Amino acid sequence: MTTRTPRRRNQILAAAARLIAAQGPSANTSVREIADEAGVLSGSLYYHFKAGKDEIIEAIISMHLEDLLARYARVTSRDSSPVEMLEGLIRASFDALAAQPDASQIYQNEYRHMSGSPTFAAVRDATHRIQTVWMGVIYKGVDEGVFRRDVEPIVFYRFARDAIWPSVRWYLHDSSPELATIANSCVRLFLDGLVVGRTEAEIPPAKAGLPTSESSPVSRTSLAG
Repeated sequence: MTTRTPRRRNQILAAAARLIAAQGPSANTSVREIADEAGVLSGSLYYHFKAGKDEIIEAIISMHLEDLLARYARVTSRDSSPVEMLEGLIRASFDALAAQPDASQIYQNEYRHMSGSPTFAAVRDATHRIQTVWMGVIYKGVDEGVFRRDVEPIVFYRFARDAIWPSVRWYLHDSSPELATIANSCVRLFLDGLVVGRTEAEIPPAKAGLPTSESSPVSRTSLAG
């Protein structure tokens, strides 16, 4: 039982992520549909997730955000400049989106109306930790004089956040550029606007292939929101 239970739980989560992402907001998806997609009985689903669909959604999103935070930790653990750190965070975000597009889309669809739920406490905590990482890197750049002081850090973070994560909606369904191209464009757009004295000659060449988070490092904490 101990060896099969995690496997069955992950099987249910993978099936639920596929189904909920495909059908839109979770209200469109029933527990029975999730059980059918996972190839289990509804009773087995409730054995693993006592609170049913809300607990499943929370688990999908939490796993996605913890993966994202692990990628950020690799970025911020290196002795790199704030510019390299910020580029690393942008690319790590796209890496996570590429690795778990269904979970990323569910996060975008569900966070607003489920954020007040007690079952979403872990998601709220992870979301705050994500912001803390970004704000730490931005403030470090301001303190070192490499990021502009006339750009409010929380405003920059929210613009970056709202450009990167919702892009999963059109990246998955439209005839969009490759994810590496989107990531390179974001790096250029956001860093050119924030870095002091940035000129076109100083912009690094676009990186080929999928964006990688294995390139870039934090201190300081965040504003809430």
